[in-house]
Amino acid sequence: MLREQLPAYLIPRYWIELKSFPMTGPNKVDRKALPVPAAIPPKDLRHEYVPPRNEMENMLARLWGEVLGIQHIGVDDGFFEIGGHSLLLMQVQNNLEKELKLTIEMGDLFKYPTISSLASFLKDKHNHNDYLNQSKQRGELRRSLMGNRRKGELNNE
Repeated sequence: MLREQLPAYLIPRYWIELKSFPMTGPNKVDRKALPVPAAIPPKDLRHEYVPPRNEMENMLARLWGEVLGIQHIGVDDGFFEIGGHSLLLMQVQNNLEKELKLTIEMGDLFKYPTISSLASFLKDKHNHNDYLNQSKQRGELRRSLMGNRRKGELNNE
């Protein structure tokens, strides 16, 4: 099965079985005559809808919905399985960075293709950034206090 050998973003969204390709006069595939895929993903890509459960998942579902032009995105729906591609993912990245005021790597968006996995990652990243900011502030405070202490020692001499 393709899912075992390829990452999700390389798996085709739709499969249409054809007995033969429609051809133009000079033996080229007539792309205009190819059938249009139905808007229903293949059976093995469908699963039960699980609605967003928290603020982060709601925000991600809203952003994905705006970019993909669809509603009711479940937390277990894969971005690429429901119509996303790399150019749309760049729009999601841009919108997320504006919304969360975080730098988000494209590789992370490929690595976490569902709302639930991405929300968990972003929550950890946000908490990690808060921790780093707090650590930085504590370090600056310590340096300031040490500087003031030295000034006091120098003034007493």
